[in-house]
Amino acid sequence: SLVAGTELDGSSSALEPRYISRIDEVKIVASRYELFDQHASSEQFLTGEEIQLLPHIADDVFRAFHRLPGAAATDFSAPFHLRGGDLEEVKVVLDGLELFEPYHMRTVFSPLSIIDPGIIDNVGVLSGGLTAQYGNHMSGVVDISSAWSSEEPVFETGMSFVNAFFRGAGSWSDRGAYQFSLRRGYLDLVADAAAVGDEKISPRYSDVFMKAGYTLSDSTSIDAHVLFASDDVEYANTDEGEQGHSRNSLKYTWLKLDSEPNESVRWINILSTGRTSNRDQGSSRNLPFERIDRFYDRNVKVSGLQSDLSWQASDSHLWVLGLQYRHLEASFDHQIDSVRQSEFFNGGLPFEIYRNTLASSSGEELGVYLRYRFQPTLRSTWEAGLRWDKQTYTNTRDDTQLSPRVNVLFELNEQTSLRFGWGDFYQPQGIQDLQVEDGVTHYFPAAKAQHLVAGIRRRLDAGLDLQMDIYQKRYSDLRPRFENALDMFDYAAESDFDRVRVEPMSAKSEGVEITLRDRGRDHFDWWLNYTWSRAVDVIGGVEVRRSWDQRHALTGNLSWHGEKWVLNLVGRYHSGWPLTPLLVTPVLDADGALVGLNGDLSQRNQTNYEDYFRVDVRLSRTVGLDSGSFQFYLEIFNLFDTENQCCVAGHNLTVQPTVSVSPNFDAYMPFFPSFGFVWTFGRGAG
Repeated sequence: SLVAGTELDGSSSALEPRYISRIDEVKIVASRYELFDQHASSEQFLTGEEIQLLPHIADDVFRAFHRLPGAAATDFSAPFHLRGGDLEEVKVVLDGLELFEPYHMRTVFSPLSIIDPGIIDNVGVLSGGLTAQYGNHMSGVVDISSAWSSEEPVFETGMSFVNAFFRGAGSWSDRGAYQFSLRRGYLDLVADAAAVGDEKISPRYSDVFMKAGYTLSDSTSIDAHVLFASDDVEYANTDEGEQGHSRNSLKYTWLKLDSEPNESVRWINILSTGRTSNRDQGSSRNLPFERIDRFYDRNVKVSGLQSDLSWQASDSHLWVLGLQYRHLEASFDHQIDSVRQSEFFNGGLPFEIYRNTLASSSGEELGVYLRYRFQPTLRSTWEAGLRWDKQTYTNTRDDTQLSPRVNVLFELNEQTSLRFGWGDFYQPQGIQDLQVEDGVTHYFPAAKAQHLVAGIRRRLDAGLDLQMDIYQKRYSDLRPRFENALDMFDYAAESDFDRVRVEPMSAKSEGVEITLRDRGRDHFDWWLNYTWSRAVDVIGGVEVRRSWDQRHALTGNLSWHGEKWVLNLVGRYHSGWPLTPLLVTPVLDADGALVGLNGDLSQRNQTNYEDYFRVDVRLSRTVGLDSGSFQFYLEIFNLFDTENQCCVAGHNLTVQPTVSVSPNFDAYMPFFPSFGFVWTFGRGAG
């Protein structure tokens, strides 16, 4: 069988087809971006070495995903929108196990992921036309596989501006291997040093990953995994009368049994258990205008079993049968007592909100899928899949879903391949996503997205790699969501005046993504991708732009490799995200005198923030040692100190000669330097 996309040696000027014995190795997903593999190929967006040399805040791998075609993200958060979908529509998988919200400080905008990039072997970001083994998410999958070391042990330790780490990998006897990573963030020390006046913020976080594998026989291996993450954030500002405390933790353990009794059959089983906990409490006493007391507590438990059985009936026929089962429990406690006064609403009278919501739920998720892949010709591969899912914790009228899917790959020649994907994708409301903050205590039926994707990969004569994807997603049965029209980063956002309920009848996302790259010529590498996209909700029969819609996006990287130094420049531009204008009308008494103002947010997302533009740079040098290496680096984020608008901090009011209002904007990250080092040592370090 012919591998999709084929392999490319960086020094070669033409693609050579690579033939393999297993049809299951063909990459047939219509839109897939490979990252982290150390061997650069025409299929691969970024290698592991390239990602390590790119500037990204706190060495957070999810920040690298922000640069992928179709991704939309803020500077403050690690999660990202993919091809017009909401944040929760992207599934994260580590070594076969789905992770709930794998981010630090989840109650304060999830600024960092919990996955150390140093443990990663490869990542596939699948953004459209997924095959049937992927369920319960509508937009995409981040599929991460951790690495195994060579026989000799290798260790790394290092520090950056915001964290320190120690990681290692090795083997014992002839059958065992291990890997571990320990990280501790010291943003609390940086924040204390940067605090002004009576302001104090103390964000602490840490994470641990460990795995051990053992080969039981020539055909069977077993792996044990542990993932733990915790964070603790305290905030106080005596001048403003504000204080808060947020604590989060995540724990997962899982066993993976991988068996290949013969060349035709492979059976993978994963047994897992996990728990996440989130607690946030705080208060504000900005009297006489604001008083808030807030408490939020959420706990989720999960245990599950996954089983995937594949049978390669011949060189050109593959069958895969899968079963996924999870038992889930969740409890919620949300209390808020808030009084906020605004000159633009309710005639300037105080706005009060009080909620005391307790809720809990438990039940099962069951998924079964069947995939059939075949190659009618040497240069074409087809796959048909069918998936059935059921949830018992939602208690909705529609708790079962049936999802047909089709994917096709055509290898036109050694330089060009075409991919097509079509399918239905359902997303039931996750047990952890009950919207108690907004007073909702019941689950909604599963939403649906239908994908239609076409893509081309071509090796050009000039040594360039070209990739272009065209996609369309049509949403239906969407559940309501809650957004803040003016400031999405406000504390206790559920009690603010700009909180709106968005209840679309349907939605649509479509776009074109073009990536061009040149890797390995002289001392320079570069890539450039452009995306045109459109993401809209249909509300009351009218199309309204989604709040993360970015019509045009351009991202590029230029890398220079010298004998001792490496310089990387990354630029990112996108059209300004939609903005809801605040309209005001005067309230007059019987004599025509102004006695108040009425605010109006009905023109949802009808204007725009200014366009976003940022350039980051990283300069690094690696020094070879007798056993290992030492690398140090300097990074600068927002090199040109561009003031990119993030949200509306307040408004200026003019009464004479007419009533008018204009917004004041807060900005994303300013010019920000960072630095660090990595020391690699051990017998296997080279």
